[in-house]
Amino acid sequence: MSGRRKLVVGVILGILLPATGIPIWVAVSIAQARPKMERLVRDLHAELRARDPHRRPITGQATEGNAWDDYEEAFRSQTHALDALHRGAHRSKSITPIPWELGYEGLFPYLNEAFELVKLAQRRAYDLLLKEGKPGEAAQVLLDACQFIRDYGYNTTWTTADSAAELFSPATDALKAVIVSPATSPAELRMIARALGDLEASEARGSHLLMREALTIGYGHLREWDTPQSDALKEISPGWRHLWSARLQIVSGYERFVSICRGAREPASSRDRARIQNELLSDPDAEQNPLIVRWLELPFAVGDRLWRARSQLRILRIAAHWRANGELLNLADPLGATFVILTTPAKIKITGQSDFTVEVSR
Repeated sequence: MSGRRKLVVGVILGILLPATGIPIWVAVSIAQARPKMERLVRDLHAELRARDPHRRPITGQATEGNAWDDYEEAFRSQTHALDALHRGAHRSKSITPIPWELGYEGLFPYLNEAFELVKLAQRRAYDLLLKEGKPGEAAQVLLDACQFIRDYGYNTTWTTADSAAELFSPATDALKAVIVSPATSPAELRMIARALGDLEASEARGSHLLMREALTIGYGHLREWDTPQSDALKEISPGWRHLWSARLQIVSGYERFVSICRGAREPASSRDRARIQNELLSDPDAEQNPLIVRWLELPFAVGDRLWRARSQLRILRIAAHWRANGELLNLADPLGATFVILTTPAKIKITGQSDFTVEVSR
């Protein structure tokens, strides 16, 4: 072959190979996107499922079994609901029945039933305290409810845990009545304070909630993968970094998003949570893929209900401990400030940023 022909052939090949090879490479990359996304979500689900679901009850001894078997029984039978609640609160483990494969549609299982159960516990506690003069039994019913609320918000997402924190309101109002009641003995007050301390110690870590938020997002995208007009795809404007493919941008962003969530610091307060969000959003990959930013904003967009509940529970713990022992616990307000505590030799008044106040006498 002459030099001129070789040159012509080389030019043709130089044009044809990129023209045919690049589209093939792009097509192969896009075709591999779904299997990779499935593998990422499946591996994350396996990692979360492998975590030990056992927990120690905040009162009494543990009995073998899954608390949610009893909680579901409590939802079905109002007559025996509180007996089932008590059994569930003392089981050795808790696995919340969330169908993760449904994405966000699978969250908040039995939320209405959960509110009714806690309200039922509140009513029974008031009867025990005010009509029957049994503050210890009233406290036990309410602590069972607190254990249930903890279990509801533990194996779930940050979004769900924040919503579930609303369940604490009826329980904390009634616990306040028990703690300030002159009929409540020092031993019963110590039991309450100890249980509330154990409750806080067993709460879900923020990084765990973020990881489950990531799992929900992953399954949500897989459900809409083959829907060209899905809201998720319509909102994405992929560029050359992701070969102008929305699905490749999803996979690339999701892999990094999971890694960012896994390494997140544990927030010590509501204000600290905002600082952590800024740390996560400053990740270089987040700046290059707006999907990561959007996903990180989801769990941090919720309000302060989780922190408000924690603040109120700490106030109750301080009050119960002081009434029982005459000592002040040095606890910070989870809403990011210090509690306002006014004391006299015979009285104490505690107020937090949530405007929740407890005033007790010895």
